[in-house]
Amino acid sequence: MLIKPWNDLPTPRHALEEDSNEQPQVPIVDITLDETVSEIDHFLVIPSSIKVVEDGLVGRKIGSIRIYYKVEPKVDAKIGDDDEEEDYDEDEQLYKVIVEGKSNTYEETIIPIVHSLNSISIVVPNFKNVIANNFLARKLIEQFDSIITKSWITLAPCHLNNGQTLSKLEASQVKITGKGSKIPESYTFVPKLNPPHFITGISASVNSVLNLQKEPKLVSLVLNADGQPGYEKLDSDAIMDAAYVVGDFITIDAAGKEKYIQAISKQVRKFNSYSNSGMYL
Repeated sequence: MLIKPWNDLPTPRHALEEDSNEQPQVPIVDITLDETVSEIDHFLVIPSSIKVVEDGLVGRKIGSIRIYYKVEPKVDAKIGDDDEEEDYDEDEQLYKVIVEGKSNTYEETIIPIVHSLNSISIVVPNFKNVIANNFLARKLIEQFDSIITKSWITLAPCHLNNGQTLSKLEASQVKITGKGSKIPESYTFVPKLNPPHFITGISASVNSVLNLQKEPKLVSLVLNADGQPGYEKLDSDAIMDAAYVVGDFITIDAAGKEKYIQAISKQVRKFNSYSNSGMYL
């Protein structure tokens, strides 16, 4: 019997590739305002999973935020017959990637800026490139922090296992400035968010940047939710509780708050009817 030596062993599938010098794509954030805004009371930062909170606000679009990436020119590569044959490695059963040039991996995002009740609100989607949250937060605070007279308001989903529908994240004592400013009583009754709970996404980025300030004008509400980050399913009671607190901050009188709460309640009932339509009884 003839034993043939086998020197070329297949590459293990668990082998890690060498470190690449490729740099992550850096987002470019451009903010365009269609009209001049010199002063606002509040700035609401809302993740797309909690968009229903903004649906109760009757406002108008005053600008937009564009998040895009610089596209580097592609390099034309001439591939010969020998190269094409090497694309497929029979031993490794894997295809090699022929790099023709770095292209735009992430899509461009446009976020409307809505003005209502002397406040501004934006609904931020779930970015595939998570560092976009940090760049957006810095740009927002750089451009709008000086014209906010009362506070930033951020909303964030989180799985609360403390039996609460709503909590508040306070890295420092909330201080709201401006004429006639005061902390609503409903906010004082909201329990604090304790470890091991945490938030992610745009709300976490805004919190991180603002808390670098000595006295941040920040109100951060955390709503009970289930699911993967960015795709959470919100608790209906949490949405309504958050709406009551947000309404106390942004509305001028009781009539305005009632109108806002009714609009949110209508959206929540509609959302629940869609969610339960596929359930078996």
